[in-house]
Amino acid sequence: MYAEYFKLMSKMFQEGKAVDIVGVPDEARKYDWFHMEDVIELVSGVGSCSNWGFYANELERKHLSREMQRIAFDFAQEAQQSRPEDALAFIRKSLENLNMQDEMTSLQEAIQEDINQPPAERVLFSDIAMLDSTVTIAYQHLSLIAARPSVGKTTLMCNLAMRAPEDKKVMLFSMEQPRHEIIDIMTACKVKEPIAEVASRRKQYWNKIKNNNIFINDRIKKIEKLELEIINGRPDLVLIDNLQCFDLTREKAKKAEVLQDYCYRLKSIAKDYKCAVILLCQLNRNYELTEREPVMSDIRDSGGAEMAADVILALYEVGNHDKQTWMKVMKNRTGSKDISFQLQYYKSCGHIS
Repeated sequence: MYAEYFKLMSKMFQEGKAVDIVGVPDEARKYDWFHMEDVIELVSGVGSCSNWGFYANELERKHLSREMQRIAFDFAQEAQQSRPEDALAFIRKSLENLNMQDEMTSLQEAIQEDINQPPAERVLFSDIAMLDSTVTIAYQHLSLIAARPSVGKTTLMCNLAMRAPEDKKVMLFSMEQPRHEIIDIMTACKVKEPIAEVASRRKQYWNKIKNNNIFINDRIKKIEKLELEIINGRPDLVLIDNLQCFDLTREKAKKAEVLQDYCYRLKSIAKDYKCAVILLCQLNRNYELTEREPVMSDIRDSGGAEMAADVILALYEVGNHDKQTWMKVMKNRTGSKDISFQLQYYKSCGHIS
């Protein structure tokens, strides 16, 4: 019996595994001749030096892990204060000191690729002069449009869909309004005629302006199915109405945490599949009680959106009787923010400019 244990321990030693009271029982449990008391008798007298190879490898791995964390932190600090070339030289020297030339070569290629990356390509012009001069709706970006109900965010989404270049594929997901109402708004904003008139002769109008690159889906409420549609459809522009309408009945986490996760998943979709994603969401009800411009903390149940989004816009109304529609740029990674401007919103025909 002991001969079997010695063969096993010898094999483990040759493979660089720990020959001790923990390692041997884990390996020996695979065999029917294993008895814990025999292992204790054999292993308890084994000097720790017999495991020097195993423990040396573990120490080296942990040392390299700590050093890589330190280098990553120092590199982040250096990158904020220096030119990309100087930061690259810094991390090259740090990795060479650890004899990690292969890792350095791979990292250098990745950084050089990022340096040579062209500026973000614009997907569309909104035909809103102040918005187009301030914000870029670009590939690999997640943009949020926040507003209270009935202020015009769905109408703005329809306007953006119709203003996309015809060679761009657009996928529009409506979780609030049925598809025929979305079609009516899109058609009305294009022909600049009342929505009621367009709805009465929907087929006649739509056939005149139908864009085969626009796909409208009003039957998806689960994030997994939406992701699958985007992955299979490979659109250039994705519009989603709206964040708070996702089906969360099976989620066990808090609503705000789930919606934060959804924002990051949509951001990953935009990055991985090189499309622009525009996500509509709601402002808190309490905002209506104030007489100020909205701020990012007014976004309902979606604090994570503040971090995930590249652009955050807010629609809001000013005035009591003759209300005016305004837009505020609350976040903009690639340009100016905290800019507010008035929109021309013709509600009867669903046209915003």
